[in-house]
Amino acid sequence: FVYDLARDESIPDPDAEKPFAKLERTPRPLRNEDFMGDIIVQKARQKRNYKFVFKRKIFLPVQNTPSEDVMFNRLIYLQAEDEVLNLGNLPIADEATAVKLASLSYAVAYEEDFPEDPATLATDDDYLVKDFIPLGWREKKSVEEYAAMVVANRSVVDE
Repeated sequence: FVYDLARDESIPDPDAEKPFAKLERTPRPLRNEDFMGDIIVQKARQKRNYKFVFKRKIFLPVQNTPSEDVMFNRLIYLQAEDEVLNLGNLPIADEATAVKLASLSYAVAYEEDFPEDPATLATDDDYLVKDFIPLGWREKKSVEEYAAMVVANRSVVDE
C-alpha cells in the first residue's frame, strides 16, 4: 500500500489549482505491474510525502491450523506485540504476566544481545526496557525495578 502523508507546506503544490487538491488522499494498493521505484519517482514529481506499508496476502487452508509460513508467524507475532505493548488493546491482568511478556519480547528483539545487567536495560539508549513493558504497567514501577525483573525472568525465555 502507498499512504500519502501530510504535505510539506514549504514546497509549492503543483496540483494546488486542481479541483481535487483539497481532497484527502486514501491509501492504495500497488498493482501487480507497479514497481516501488516507479512510485517513488511519481511521488517525488508530485512533491508528496508518502510511506509504503507492507501487507501480505495470506491464503489459509480450510482448517484453522498453525501455519508453517515463517513470514505469517512473524507478522502475527508483531501484530500481537503491538496490541499489547504499544496500543494497550490487550490488557494484561497481573504483573508476573506483564514481566514475562516483556522478557519474551525483549529476547525476540535482541536475541543473544540480551544484557545480563539490569542497569544496562534501564539506562542504555540501545536497550531501553521500558519500551517492552505493556502499556498499562509502564508507570506502576520505576524503569530500574522493571529492568531487574526482566533480567530475573530471563530464564523463562530459555524454556
